[in-house]
Amino acid sequence: MMRLEYVSNRGDTVDLLQYATRIYQGSFHAYEWDYDSAELPLGINVYGYTRGETTYEITVAVRGTDAEKRAALNNMTSIFERDVINNTRGKLWWDNSYIECNIIASQTAPSETFYGAEKTLTVLCPYPFWIVPQDFNFAISSESAQLGFLDYPYDYKYDYTPKEGGREDIYINHYGDSNFTMHIFGSVVDPSVVIGGHTYTVYDTVLDGEYITIDSRDKTVIKHNNNGEIVNLFDSRNKAQSVFRRISSGNVTVSWSGSFAFSLTVYVERSEPLWTT
Repeated sequence: MMRLEYVSNRGDTVDLLQYATRIYQGSFHAYEWDYDSAELPLGINVYGYTRGETTYEITVAVRGTDAEKRAALNNMTSIFERDVINNTRGKLWWDNSYIECNIIASQTAPSETFYGAEKTLTVLCPYPFWIVPQDFNFAISSESAQLGFLDYPYDYKYDYTPKEGGREDIYINHYGDSNFTMHIFGSVVDPSVVIGGHTYTVYDTVLDGEYITIDSRDKTVIKHNNNGEIVNLFDSRNKAQSVFRRISSGNVTVSWSGSFAFSLTVYVERSEPLWTT
């Protein structure tokens, strides 16, 4: 089933394909690159391409009884405005693609097409790319798994199963390099992962139940301790090979000691969401 919804920073959702709040005007597949250039006698010389923010204008039909329409309109405003006031980004999802955004303008008028009201929304996307997340997980080896190291106290969303050795081949379905988030789970000392020939290492001790998060987009390395403390490990990263280097596309080999588990989310970025049937 097609997915089109706004999900706030704290997880509240406005479904834009349900009867009460259904989008019927708007396009998310229009984009434009800016460019730096110099004029030539014939044409121009392009030095590079850049992108600023993206905005979309969509119209939503709000339908139902008077009470249902009031509830839907109030609910949308509460969800949209909370993110704006807190300067946090929501996500506009189109099937398996999302773009981080805020609703910065709204106009409501009686609908000439539907029984109800029309709400025209302006969507501001500071980072102008749609993201398709690709999740991968890497378990400790079968021998280590028998020792019980997979019994994490937290409810991680990844399904860990033992694999032989510390080498896996993954496929990144994209045409460019991608940002990522990596979660490294304890116990492990100075964890190191090689992805596509590049080494990602953090010099620290991670106990059972603790984990390190490397985020290439925010350029952060943090550890979540068992007592709830969050520790900044930015200065503990390997500085000889950047732990923030983007991951290349295509077939990629991932290797590590096999003595610890980690997960990898790769953010495939596109100027428009994937076309779906």
